Amino acid sequence: MPKVDLRINNRQILEGVSKFMKLESVTEIASVLDKTDKIGIDGVVRELKDRNLSDDSVNQLKSLLTIKGSNEEKIKNLRSLFISNNISLSGVDSLEEIIKTSQKFNLNNINVNVDLSLARGLSYYTGTIIEVSSPAEFSIGSIGGGGRYDDLIQKNNPRLSGFGISFGFDRIFLIL
Repeated sequence: MPKVDLRINNRQILEGVSKFMKLESVTEIASVLDKTDKIGIDGVVRELKDRNLSDDSVNQLKSLLTIKGSNEEKIKNLRSLFISNNISLSGVDSLEEIIKTSQKFNLNNINVNVDLSLARGLSYYTGTIIEVSSPAEFSIGSIGGGGRYDDLIQKNNPRLSGFGISFGFDRIFLIL
């Protein structure tokens, strides 16, 4: 079976990024960030400038999107940046725990990759977000995605969290 890419991020990290950029909310950039794999970092920069974001804010985001290295190196760089800007580390800690846990398993067919451009534009996601991409040799894009949400489901329970995921079975069928 060919390898799939599991891209992960965390909405709390994105909220921290928006604070780093001096924005009120990640919703100001989420829909543009989600296009990074299609339009590239330069395309994201152009769109954000077209939305009248300051050059300083856009350059700060660009510096984050260009962080390279292993998942551990990305997390280390993000942790350092958040600490130096007094931003909560809860999203970084969650992502780090997922990476450490995934390394304990023999995931031969999955490349787990921290992707700071992954935003999943839906605002109800509150924690870890994921996207599963087809193997490179198939070039059909995403075959699944989802994330954690808190307080979306409420019925006589003040705090009920969930994790939702959807798969494109027609795309998966093409791969198999």
